[in-house]
Amino acid sequence: MLNGNPLKLPMGVVAKLIAQDDDCRLLMVEHLLSLSSQSDGVSEIIKNESLVEVLLDAAKVGNVCGNKALQTLINVSASSLEGARRVAKVEDGLAPNVKRLLDMALTPESPTGDNACIVLANVTRYQEIAEMTVSDILATDRLDSLVNAVCDKAHNRDGQRLEYSAHVLGNLCQSKIFRAAILDASREIMSRVLPVIHTSPSAIERRGVASAVFNCLLDPSTHEILLSPTYDILTVLLLPLAGPEEFDMDEYDKMPVQLQFLPADKTREADPDLRNILLCSLLRLCSTRNIRTQVRDSNAYLILREYHKWETDRSNLLAAENVIDLLIRTEDEIGVDDVSSLDVPDDLVEKFEKMDKDFISDE
Repeated sequence: MLNGNPLKLPMGVVAKLIAQDDDCRLLMVEHLLSLSSQSDGVSEIIKNESLVEVLLDAAKVGNVCGNKALQTLINVSASSLEGARRVAKVEDGLAPNVKRLLDMALTPESPTGDNACIVLANVTRYQEIAEMTVSDILATDRLDSLVNAVCDKAHNRDGQRLEYSAHVLGNLCQSKIFRAAILDASREIMSRVLPVIHTSPSAIERRGVASAVFNCLLDPSTHEILLSPTYDILTVLLLPLAGPEEFDMDEYDKMPVQLQFLPADKTREADPDLRNILLCSLLRLCSTRNIRTQVRDSNAYLILREYHKWETDRSNLLAAENVIDLLIRTEDEIGVDDVSSLDVPDDLVEKFEKMDKDFISDE
């Protein structure tokens, strides 16, 4: 038996006891929640196929016990791909438990929405499960509900904020089918979610929507679409990195309108992880010659130059320098249309990675 299993009960017995009366169910769920805080306990839960099902059944109750059941599944799904597959119940190309989790996450009256969103965010980190989730969402017409959960804090009537719905959205953008759906201008989905990056008080939500942008930019065919006035993605990415600095009139003329004449009290994004996502998204956006030229012509370099003077996080300094390097070099110096297509020898990759690590660790 596990040292962390104070009740010394086989998992099969625990599963049966959860199906008993409310008091017994709560005791057993609390027992599993405690076990799931330890790696060996998670392994024991994963081995028993029925436990995830009974925990999801307990979650349907929607009370304290239901939320503790979902907290157990949060720990299991965060542990590994195996844990995520067990929670989603991946088999024969399907993940039937995803639908159950979507119900709990997106139903407006759900009292377990927050925890269900976290479980979904965990399992959809993996592209395999993300693709299956996309199939469920599009087949059941739940896309609007997901977008409402991200954008409308009144979506859940039980007071659940559903912050991690933004991470679910970001993870699902690994799917080409999902990217096409949210970039369909007639549905106005991306136009609704992008302001979250600038307006949400929650760093969790801001990071989630920024990750959606990053995953969309992994597909070069989306770059022109996102750079168009419909989405104005360059402004979306640069505004959180911009400060109150003033520029010459001729420099302002080339900048996107929303980046011109920013107020003296303009502050930069406070969350370093989000700043990193924005910088990595800019780097991805600048992968091709045509887009690089447009970004240069928008005087993005000036915003990044001032940002670089302000930044203290060395990971973000390096990320900013990677973007600046592409913008200050001429296309003749770069020498290729798509820098992401460059075939770098393995020994140089290792050398560059070591240089990056040395730079980041050199405080």
